[in-house]
Amino acid sequence: MPANNTQTGLSTVLFFFVKKLRLSNPWNYKVPLLMVMPYLVLFNSAHRGNDALITILLSLIIIIGVAGFGYLSNDLGDLKKDALIGKPNAVRALALPEIMQLYVLFLAMTLLPWIWMPMNAAIIALLFLQLVLFVLYSFPPFRFKEKGITGVITDALYAHVNPAVLAAYTYYLLCGKHFEGFWFWLVVLALWQFALGVRNILFHQLKDFEDDIKSGTSTFVTKNGIEKTRRWAATLILPLEAALFVAFMGANRTQLYLLTPFVLLYWMAAYTMNRERLRQLGFRERAYLLLDDLYVLWLPVFILLVLPSIQFQYIVVLLVHLIIFSNGPKRFILNRFGK
Repeated sequence: MPANNTQTGLSTVLFFFVKKLRLSNPWNYKVPLLMVMPYLVLFNSAHRGNDALITILLSLIIIIGVAGFGYLSNDLGDLKKDALIGKPNAVRALALPEIMQLYVLFLAMTLLPWIWMPMNAAIIALLFLQLVLFVLYSFPPFRFKEKGITGVITDALYAHVNPAVLAAYTYYLLCGKHFEGFWFWLVVLALWQFALGVRNILFHQLKDFEDDIKSGTSTFVTKNGIEKTRRWAATLILPLEAALFVAFMGANRTQLYLLTPFVLLYWMAAYTMNRERLRQLGFRERAYLLLDDLYVLWLPVFILLVLPSIQFQYIVVLLVHLIIFSNGPKRFILNRFGK
C-alpha cells in the first residue's frame, strides 16, 4: 500500500509538472527568445568547440527548472486570491509533500547542470538573485506583485533581465571570454530585456484587470487605470523597446552585420503582408506581430542559419531548435500545407 501511495504521489507531481504548470507557454514563447543569448554569444565568440549541443541541452534543463520554480511560486502565492474569484490554480489540488517534491525537482534541474557548466561567484549571485526575486514577488510579507511599480520592475527583472544576463554571461565564460565588446553588449541586452519585461507585465495586468479587481489584487494597472497604462505602453514603452532592440542588434560584432538589415527587412515584410490587418489591430496585437513573432519565431532561426559558417556541427543545433521549438519556418509550413 505505501508503494502505491508513493506511485500515486509521483504521478500527480509529474502530471502537474507537464500539464498544470502551463510550462508549454514559456517553452513556446520565452525559451526560444532566451536561447538567442547563447546563440549570439557563440557566434560573437567564434566558438568552435564540440560541446555546444550538450551545453545547450543543459541550459534547457536549467530553464525548465527556473520556470517551474517561478510558476509554482506564483500559483502558490496566488492561491487565496484565485479562490475568491473561482480562477483555476494548479496548486490547489496538491498536498504539501507534493508541493515540496516539485520544489526539490525544480531546484535540482536549476542547480545540478552547473556541475558541468562554468561557475563563479557572479553566476552564483545571479542564480541566488533569481530565486530571491521569485519569493519577493510572490509571497507575503513582501508580495511585490501587489506593490505597483515595484511589482512591474521585479517581474521584468526575474522574467527577462536576470535570465538573459545569466545565459549570456554563462556562455561568455564557456567561450573563454573571446567576445570583444561583451560588456557593452550585455548592458544594451539588459536594457532591451527590461523594456520588454515591463511591456509584458503591463500587457498581462491589462488582460487580468477585471479578475484583479474582483479578487482585490492591487497591481500597477488597478492603481493607475487602464487608459493611462495603455497610453504609457503604446507611446513610451513599446517605442523604447523597439529602439533598444535595434541598438542591441547593432551592438553585435561586425560578423553579424546582417542582423540589423534582417530585422528591418522583417518589419518591412510584416507590414507589407499585413497592412490592412495592422490597421484593425490594437497596439498589443501589433506588438505581438511586429516584435514577439520576430523575437521568438524568426531571430533564433536566422542566427542558427549563420552559425554553421563558423563550424558545420552547428547545423545539428539548428535542427534541434527547429524540431523542439515553435519557429517561423515550422509555422509557415503548417499554415500553408497543414490541415
